[in-house]
Amino acid sequence: QDLFPTSWSPDGRFLLAYALDPATGGNIDVVVREPDGEWRPLVTGPGNQRAGMFSPDGRWVAYMSDERGRPEVYLRDWPGATRRWIVSSGGGADPVWSGNGRELYYLTGNRVMAVSVQTGSEPILSAPQQRFEGLFQVHFGGDQSYDVAKDGRLLMLFPALADADQVKVTLNWLPAARP
Repeated sequence: QDLFPTSWSPDGRFLLAYALDPATGGNIDVVVREPDGEWRPLVTGPGNQRAGMFSPDGRWVAYMSDERGRPEVYLRDWPGATRRWIVSSGGGADPVWSGNGRELYYLTGNRVMAVSVQTGSEPILSAPQQRFEGLFQVHFGGDQSYDVAKDGRLLMLFPALADADQVKVTLNWLPAARP
């Protein structure tokens, strides 16, 4: 079975990944690797679930699912994963947490959106706010194509490659090993 890792828990004990589930006819599910080395399903169901991301405090897992016919971003409690909340409105993919866990970013079309998150026994989510718009290289398959700096001030995006006529390759970029 192919596994595609997406996020470590803050304590380093759990690893989220997404995987093809042959039992469901080929759906993709979010799975978690337990400290004992076993993998178990975390988010399953109709459609495909990908891009699981632990919150910085380790209490929540954000992920995307197309169970309703288009990708949307959801939030689940951790470790129970028994309750869920929809984060995006009008489509959403590739969730990424801010370093302090107070915002959750996601992509929709060519826009980067952010939702403020207040946590307690259950999260309080703001309405989505657009942060950036542009033509960016994105991977809607669940591979993270952008990130938020730990201090929350910088959102990094890889620009879209349009009509590239050359490729630059850097060789020997690692420093030589020293005795």
